[in-house]
Amino acid sequence: MKNVKYTLAIVFMVVIFAGSAMADTITGITLWGGNDGTNWVSNGQAWSATNNGFWPLGVSSAPNGTLVNQSGTTISVPFDQHYWLYAEPTSLGSTPKIEVITEKGMLTTIFTLSGTAGNESPWSILQGSPLLQLGWALGSADKVGTWNQLTPNGNGDFYLHIQAGTPVPLPSALYLLAPGLLGLIGLKRKYLG
Repeated sequence: MKNVKYTLAIVFMVVIFAGSAMADTITGITLWGGNDGTNWVSNGQAWSATNNGFWPLGVSSAPNGTLVNQSGTTISVPFDQHYWLYAEPTSLGSTPKIEVITEKGMLTTIFTLSGTAGNESPWSILQGSPLLQLGWALGSADKVGTWNQLTPNGNGDFYLHIQAGTPVPLPSALYLLAPGLLGLIGLKRKYLG
């Protein structure tokens, strides 16, 4: 019985550690407008969730929800989530790029702009991290303005939906490990002692 308890404790710790090792936090998001998959600085506008010299990028955790970021401050939200982004409309170009900064590093993805604003539709990934999916959100919104304005200004925003990461399931082997070990312990007890 003592071996069973130790085995279950080890399996439990492995499962907990694997889950916590995958957790990450978003600390910044920058959206770049651009064309032809190159040079976003001269081909489009830039928006930032932490407002580091760019136009503000509002971030909410629910459709048309309350912003989780404030002007000139940091952002700290879980990585494996859906978020809605709000940007003063200027030029997204044909190949917008998004950079998501996390505690573990930075992910960058370039998309091919498609669909119609207001109709939920994901954009195709041109290159970069498959852990980011971006596209138009359903409906319209007015949450931000230009420069430091994280308030409505009467001008409809680019209203976008981003899925940051996809929950990575633990391998089935981990879930089968505990019953397998228990079976081996049972066989050992039956035949050896």
